[in-house]
Amino acid sequence: MGVGCCVLDRVPRFAWTAVDKNGVWRLVLCFAIELEHRSFATFEECVGYEFVGKRELASRPLSPHIQRLGEWL
Repeated sequence: MGVGCCVLDRVPRFAWTAVDKNGVWRLVLCFAIELEHRSFATFEECVGYEFVGKRELASRPLSPHIQRLGEWL
């Protein structure tokens, strides 16, 4: 997306496995980061982005493995 970041922790805050839309298992690691800027570029594999707060996140239909993300914010 054209944005550099600094990883704030050496250990992921969250980790989970999930099956993608093609039936392939993936390991997902979620790190705390600090962005260099917020000027994102979209590419074929990323068609959009948005920033949401804790309240907005709680009102969204999230996969069970992502629901804990709101507790961390």
